[in-house]
Amino acid sequence: NNHSGNENSLVTIGSTTTQLDAESTATYNGQTLHINTATDNVPAQLLLEHSFNDTTGGNMLFRLDKGAAGAANDVLGTIKWQGDDANQNLTNYAVIKGDVVAATGGSEEGRLTVQLAQTSNGTLADVMVLTGGDDTDGTTSKVVVMGELQVDGDTTTINTATLEVEDLNI
Repeated sequence: NNHSGNENSLVTIGSTTTQLDAESTATYNGQTLHINTATDNVPAQLLLEHSFNDTTGGNMLFRLDKGAAGAANDVLGTIKWQGDDANQNLTNYAVIKGDVVAATGGSEEGRLTVQLAQTSNGTLADVMVLTGGDDTDGTTSKVVVMGELQVDGDTTTINTATLEVEDLNI
C-alpha cells in the first residue's frame, strides 16, 4: 500500500498486529538503498546478524553478473568512505576495491586494492595491493605496500628463502 507517498519507504510493524507504519529514513529507488539519520550522535548503521548457535556470521556479497564472460580488470565492487572537505565538497578519502586479475576458468585470480586520498592533490592513490597467486594455500600471493611500512611490536618474524634489501641499513 501507498502510505503518504512513501511507496519506497521502510515498513515496520507497530504496536498492534494490524498497524503498519512507513518510515522515510530508508528509501530505495531501484538502484540505491539510502538510509539516512538526522539525529545528533545517531549515525545510520547496517547490521547483518545471524542469530543462531553457529560458527559463521553474516555475509556482504558484491556480485558482478555481466551476462557475458568475465574479464581482467572487471571491478567487482567497492567500499567508499566519503566526507566533506573544508569547502564542503564531498570527497572520497578511502576506497577498498575488489577486481579481477585473471578470469580464465580454472585459474581465476583476484585483487584487493586499498586507496587513500593524498595530501598533494586529494586524489586517490593505491597504497596497498593484495593479489592472488598460483598456489592453493596462498603462499604465492603478493602484498605490495606503496609507502612506508611500520611494524610495532616486540618481535617481527620473516619466514622467507630470499630477502632482498635495497638499502643495507637495517
